Amino acid sequence: MNSSVKKIILDEGFSGDIYENSDISELTTIKIGGRARFLLYPADEKDLVLLAKIIKKIDAKYFILGSGSNTIFKDGIYNGIVICLARMNTFSVFLDGFILVEAGCPLYKVISKAHETGFIGMEELIGIPGSVGGAVMSNAGAFGKSIGEFIEDLEVITKEGKIVVLQKGDFSFSYRTVHIKNTMPFAISKVKLRLVRGNIREAKKRMNLFLRKRRTQQPFDQPSAGSVFKNPSGMHAAELIDACGLKGERIGGLEISKKHANFIVNLGSGTRKDFDALVSIVRKEVFKKFSVKLEMEVVCVG
Repeated sequence: MNSSVKKIILDEGFSGDIYENSDISELTTIKIGGRARFLLYPADEKDLVLLAKIIKKIDAKYFILGSGSNTIFKDGIYNGIVICLARMNTFSVFLDGFILVEAGCPLYKVISKAHETGFIGMEELIGIPGSVGGAVMSNAGAFGKSIGEFIEDLEVITKEGKIVVLQKGDFSFSYRTVHIKNTMPFAISKVKLRLVRGNIREAKKRMNLFLRKRRTQQPFDQPSAGSVFKNPSGMHAAELIDACGLKGERIGGLEISKKHANFIVNLGSGTRKDFDALVSIVRKEVFKKFSVKLEMEVVCVG
């Protein structure tokens, strides 16, 4: 992929920012990864539509990035286009309990804004460090609730660059997965959530309780990508990993958290190579002891 790509994007009227050979490790919560050949920040939905059309036309490799909370890039160069939605973060609250949110908006801001306007329901999700779009793609959840329960409709950009509103029936959710009929879109642009009116004081108490539990049980003070593996049916990945005696296992600059075995934390110099090696050890040992194949929850790019 050469520098002419930048000219093509600008000539088509892209109004956001473009960076070449940009460090992308700082865009992820685990602080791992090399550089992206192109890093783009679309300013709005119009930019996203334009990018969908260009990428289809030039057949470029790309990755849509939200808050980077469950994403790990390869070491070295990602020879493609990383599209970061962080600047697409507006939201509107309607009196009937609907909240329309751009995909790049952090989840915690949505919950906070809902409380300001008298709506509750998503308190269990407060500690999830992702964007709304990323949360939808993985049906992120905690403490028995997941974001899929609150989705009314999704506004997506197709790979041809068309804006389509998907309503209930066009998509469904299962554990850590969204299922979209026909074909996956280029990107989720906006999410419509439905909440209810309630006692804000009590909701905030519950929210703070869930946040304290997370901080007690998870390594909040160290860079990580969140839960590395999905929980097998009827089991907890962390308990399986712990039972294999792998807490504190270290390779290079990464370590399986001593606080929560389903977290891999960056001690300061971790690489994707270290991460892949630790994942391999965990999968091997868990399968050997329990005959269970752990499935990745973290998205590994490149």
